[in-house]
Amino acid sequence: MSKGTGRTTIERYEFIAQLTAEMLAAARAECWEQLIGIETSCRDIFERLIAEEEAQPGNHPPEVLSRKAVLIRQILADDAAIRCLVEPRLNELDRWLGGSSRSRLLQNVYSVGNST
Repeated sequence: MSKGTGRTTIERYEFIAQLTAEMLAAARAECWEQLIGIETSCRDIFERLIAEEEAQPGNHPPEVLSRKAVLIRQILADDAAIRCLVEPRLNELDRWLGGSSRSRLLQNVYSVGNST
C-alpha cells in the first residue's frame, strides 16, 4: 500500500475516532437516537475501511502503524465507555420488554415438545 493510501487509511481511522467520541458524548447526554444514528454511520465507514484493507493488504510505514494503533486504542476505549453508559439503559429496556418476550420464547420453545 502506498503512503498516499496509508494517509487515507489513517484519515478514515481518525474519522471513526471522531465519530466514537461523538457517540460517547451522546451516550453521556442520554441522546439515544443521536447515538444510534452516529453508530450506524460509524459502522458503515468501518466496514468499508476493513473491506478496503483486506482487499489491499500491504506494508504501512512505521509512523502509519503507530498512529493507527493509537487510534484503535482510542476507539476501543470510547467503545468501552459507551457500553458502560448504554448497558443500564439496555437492561431497563430488557425489563420493560423482556417479560412478555421471554414468556413468548419459553412458550415457543416448550410448545415444540408438546405438539407431538
